[in-house]
Amino acid sequence: MPNQLVSVRRASGLASRLLRLFNTLSNLKLRQLVFLILRRGIKLPYHLPCEMEPINPTFQLPCAPHDNHCIQADRFIFLNTLATFTLEKVRWRGEAMSKLWRYNLHYFDYLSAQLERKTKDFLIQHWIENNPYPCEDAWEPYPVSLRIINWIKYFHQNPSKPLPNSWLLSLYRQGHYLTRHIEWHIDANHLLKNIIALVLWSHFFNGAHAQHWRSRSCTLLKTIAQEQFNADGGHYERSPMYHSILLFHLLDAYSCIQHNSNTAPTWLHKLITNAIIFNQIMAKPDGTFPLIKDSAHAIAPTLGELTHYASQLGIFLPPDKSAPTTAKQFFLPQTGYFIKKTTRDYLLFDVGNITPNHQPGHAHCDALHVELFFNGRSIFTDSGVFCYVASAERHYSRSVRAHNTLSIDGQEQHEIWDAFRIGKRGKMHNVKTGDNFCSAEFTPFSKRHTRHERCVSTETLGEINIVDRVLGIGTASVEIFWHLAPGLTPTVHPGAVHIHDETNTLVSVMKLQHNQVIPIVMQSDYFPEFGLRNLRYCLVFKAGSAELPWQLGYQISKFG
Repeated sequence: MPNQLVSVRRASGLASRLLRLFNTLSNLKLRQLVFLILRRGIKLPYHLPCEMEPINPTFQLPCAPHDNHCIQADRFIFLNTLATFTLEKVRWRGEAMSKLWRYNLHYFDYLSAQLERKTKDFLIQHWIENNPYPCEDAWEPYPVSLRIINWIKYFHQNPSKPLPNSWLLSLYRQGHYLTRHIEWHIDANHLLKNIIALVLWSHFFNGAHAQHWRSRSCTLLKTIAQEQFNADGGHYERSPMYHSILLFHLLDAYSCIQHNSNTAPTWLHKLITNAIIFNQIMAKPDGTFPLIKDSAHAIAPTLGELTHYASQLGIFLPPDKSAPTTAKQFFLPQTGYFIKKTTRDYLLFDVGNITPNHQPGHAHCDALHVELFFNGRSIFTDSGVFCYVASAERHYSRSVRAHNTLSIDGQEQHEIWDAFRIGKRGKMHNVKTGDNFCSAEFTPFSKRHTRHERCVSTETLGEINIVDRVLGIGTASVEIFWHLAPGLTPTVHPGAVHIHDETNTLVSVMKLQHNQVIPIVMQSDYFPEFGLRNLRYCLVFKAGSAELPWQLGYQISKFG
């Protein structure tokens, strides 16, 4: 009998995993499935070309550098993890490092760092000699794309001596490889970066194959960029970090087309302008972005860098009116954010679904999440992202517990699994906005007859009224999480929570609608950058076996 029970449990577990896999794959585009089979299953043979085409003697690429400070004491430092080897003894396999760390090593973003030219030249030559095709990591399409962009920028900006033929041949081969290995199976930001890299590569070289891809890559760029960037200016993966990274590389593509075709693409000018305005709206009063979805500080270009690069290319923006002295409200319907802000205060309310449905890798269980910023400092924040490795930290940062929202019966909003996968998805609906008001309902994937409604209203940003309702039949256990910014300390009083800063100055008060639910003060993880962990306080409101419909309201006010 015990053996039979074990067999039944194993069979049940296998069936559950297969169903989860089916729910994950069923949301893919047909094109993704086809190329997934070709990439992972059939694996069509490929051989690098023996010769390269001539370079374009009139190639121009005015561009702006972005130094992400990845060199420290003669060593690489990515994701806040210092290399065990020096630059002169670089190990491209990056033993014991995560895949994302190794990817960063192969991007060559450090060609924009404050390094001597001879060191940069050494690293390029060393890479060519020690990474023959098809070395893992080095010859995967995503790092190939970023390396092509970075090498072309470096080659163009340092023309004082003839480039070695071995460098040009390697660059040509990498682009040729990419034309045969575009990441159609992954799509989203990977696909767009592939195409941007091919735009630069096809203009840098000047043979028949390059000219064919010059036309095709520009056509694909328009199709894919317009698909991925919403009408409200936001990138459809809804991550401020990836939005800014892609915007920076779209500026690279714009510069390349503008200076090598003598025409500035009107559609791309408009898209870039809308994307920068979106960034201006999303930015908090201190200029940083909320760490929603997969976002971390110290990775993407800043808003200032993006606007400066755009102005260098003749993309002049209208005056930034996104941070007025009196509160101004913004609703970004396609990307799914409601924002109200001044030069000192900021409110963000997430009312968007998982998008794109076919690639939810950077999505989190953060539906109806709220962020607050009072008097020039964060009050309630997201949790950020620690890593991209399937781990406790990765699962936590994607979970409902890591966000300022509500969990029903301890369940996640979406069926998250592995590092980037999602099976069944919850659904946002009934989004309503008005003057000083936004509300929406969310149905978790496992609770089709129970839903969470959150209403946020505010006449002024100094006083935010929030009502959470759990709608349905019967009973449910409810948990609501509110994560404080690091440095803030909560004290619980009858009917209220007082929030003090590092100097014990009162900065905010949360008044409760009734005294039946007393918040529990806990500590939670905060990941402001990859590989960086801080502890901060979290308020948890719990109601066990609550009769539905159930409601909790609170008013959050600023002081000082």
